[in-house]
Amino acid sequence: MEEFKKIGLKTNTFSPYPQNPELNFSIQPNYCQYSCLGESVNPYFKCASSSAFWLLAPAGIGTVGALLLALSLNPMLEDQQPCPNDVKITVIYTALATLALALYVYCTLNSHKEKLSSSYWPLAIGLAILLVFYSAVYFLLYKIDPDSFSGKLGDDPTTQFLTFVYYSITTFATAQDGDIRAQTLSAKSLVGMEILFFIYIFALGLALFSRS
Repeated sequence: MEEFKKIGLKTNTFSPYPQNPELNFSIQPNYCQYSCLGESVNPYFKCASSSAFWLLAPAGIGTVGALLLALSLNPMLEDQQPCPNDVKITVIYTALATLALALYVYCTLNSHKEKLSSSYWPLAIGLAILLVFYSAVYFLLYKIDPDSFSGKLGDDPTTQFLTFVYYSITTFATAQDGDIRAQTLSAKSLVGMEILFFIYIFALGLALFSRS
């Protein structure tokens, strides 16, 4: 104890530094584990593209599930009505998956804001998943309710799905020529969500470019 007092250390403190300022200790606290609390970190989100890939899971799982359900559904009879609950679940799940994709895009652009060119491939992967996801959802909705879309969609499932891939791309790019139309409220809601996603990433990209 006496030796600690001679060099200026108090025995009743947990401070890692001596009270004697003349002493020079090489031991410094490690702030690496507290980097998430740094001033340069966005106070609302701390995410890097490598750790934000889990946000793509809802859309990926939804794509596989929608395709499996669409292929397993039997053709509806003329007097058969679609199940309202199936349509509602499809729309709600699509909205939640779209929100997760929107957060993924935000995280990717925010973590690469110093060098936006490095965000090309993460964004390309996210947008590709978005387009395929909406294609599968349109396909599933058409199988649940054939009156949800009108136009030349094809007779076999492969042609129908590829047609909806084309429809998803043109909807996202706001370049539809009217050959396929959404007829029901649920179909129009899905189309509206995909267009709103395009507006969101366009506005977000403009905000980041203007800041840089």
